[in-house]
Parts: sequence; structure tokens; C-alpha cells
Amino acid sequence: MTEPNAFLITTDSAAAVAHPLTLETMQASVGGWIEPVFTEPSPVASRAAGGFAITGYVNEEGMLIDMPVCAMLTYGDHIAPLAGNLLVCGLDTRTGETAALTPEELNWIEAHTMLLAAAGKGGTIRAVHLLSLADLPA
Repeated sequence: MTEPNAFLITTDSAAAVAHPLTLETMQASVGGWIEPVFTEPSPVASRAAGGFAITGYVNEEGMLIDMPVCAMLTYGDHIAPLAGNLLVCGLDTRTGETAALTPEELNWIEAHTMLLAAAGKGGTIRAVHLLSLADLPA
């Protein structure tokens, strides 16, 4: 697998990556048990109509074990820190199976992930803005 199919946000970087998307490799990417923190319809209208979504996973215990914050998730008026790495991939909502992101979805995620300066534990914090997903034209 050489084509990027997921988006990985860490305290040091944010980039499209080629990822096997198995449970084991997803757990390795976030450093432990995975927990979905958001699922939204695909920003690509034809994919959303086909039942595809994008979803983000973090380490289930990231906040408890004091992992550094890698992203601030904004959703409406709510802001939530996400600790550890954030892996964003596709989801087939009809089957519940993890799916590869398309190049268009990867480009959209990259364009809507904003870099913020991080204080405290070092690194950078990415702000992932999901409010605009609902505002996309059909």
C-alpha cells in the first residue's frame, strides 16, 4: 500500500498517510485502545450519499495517562482536547467497516485542519473544525 488513505495528526505533524487500517495498526497509531471521537458524513457529496463518513480515533485512555494534546476538536459551541495521536479514516456506515479515505476527502481534511501554537507540553496542536462539515453544499 503506497497511496495515502488516512490522515494522522500528532503533536509534531499532520499528514495523509498510507495505513493498513486494521484494528492492530490503528491501535499502534494511537498508542493503545482506540476510541472514536467523531463521525461525520463524508465532505464529498457522492460518498456521503453512498453511506460513507469520516471518523476520528484517539487513544481511549489518552487523557487519563497524560498523553500530550494533539488536537482541539471544535463542534458547534463545544471544544474538546484530544490527547495522543488522532487517526482520521473513512467509515462505511452501512456495514460499520473502516474504509480508506479518497484523495478528495484527504485534501478536505488537510484544508480544514488548522495549526495552533501549543503551550505547555511542547509540539503543536491542530484544531480540527467539524462545524463546517454540516455547512457544506450538497
